[in-house]
Amino acid sequence: MISIIVPFYNVENYIEECLQSIVSQIFIDFEVILIDDGSTDNSATICERFCKTDARFKYFKKTNEGVSSARNLGLQNASGDFITFVDSDDIIHPNYLETLFKLTKQYNAEIVSVSHTIFSKIADVNICNKNKISVFSPTEAIEKTLYQSDLNNSVWGKIIKKTLFDNILFPQGKIYEDLAVFYLLFERANKIVHTTQTLYFYRQREGSYIQNFIPQRTDVLDITDKISEYYKSNKLLSRAANDRKLSANFNILWLSTINNYNDEKNINRCWGNIKELRFQSLFNTKVRIKNKLGIIVSLFGLRFTIFVAKRCKK
Repeated sequence: MISIIVPFYNVENYIEECLQSIVSQIFIDFEVILIDDGSTDNSATICERFCKTDARFKYFKKTNEGVSSARNLGLQNASGDFITFVDSDDIIHPNYLETLFKLTKQYNAEIVSVSHTIFSKIADVNICNKNKISVFSPTEAIEKTLYQSDLNNSVWGKIIKKTLFDNILFPQGKIYEDLAVFYLLFERANKIVHTTQTLYFYRQREGSYIQNFIPQRTDVLDITDKISEYYKSNKLLSRAANDRKLSANFNILWLSTINNYNDEKNINRCWGNIKELRFQSLFNTKVRIKNKLGIIVSLFGLRFTIFVAKRCKK
């Protein structure tokens, strides 16, 4: 059985579409763990309706503490051999569960991921049916994810053997929670399989933290510091971890600049890390072009980097 964990908070405009996409799955051996993270709108009523008509849906309510806490509660109450997470404003293709489960059996894999596409309205959804299968060792998968190439660190869009979560929790009160745990999960897997089929649909909407700058987004600096430290003795993954750390510092410096978040301590932290890490990434052939362009801009100094960021916003 597959346990589908759906944490939600005030998503009454989207959650029915999400849950209906789950009901429409071809694969039927699943349970849905609905975690109400203290919603104050009509989301709970919608979820309770699904619970009444389908015994596979189970509803749990808690005080508002964030998605990490909600996911952790979902894991505590999941009965399946495999876990998949679906964000409450996203939708999944009818073949999503069936494809993931078949690939776990075909390749004896403990983690399988699908490709995703971003949408704002269902009518805008674009589906890619190309089915290229890639099989990675844990080290290969971690490296590609840190370089932000081929694989992403999100737990949605993946099926994960439940036992891999033993003694692993999402960090309470943090965002970028997926980045904080993905490498720990990958390390425990025997192999990671990815298909290019587009079977997960990620909704881009106003109000999502990823679309805006809030001070809490600097959590990514702490998380990438931790990953960099974790792999400091691993020559291969240390370079990848340092590049992911560099990318995070560029991103926060850029976002804080264009949003006029003038925190001198934060800016100095980002700039110090950029200067420390930029040259090893500049000459690393695995680093993506976006990072290399940022490095080149940074060579002209902090003021010029900030100037370019503000000009790009316009």
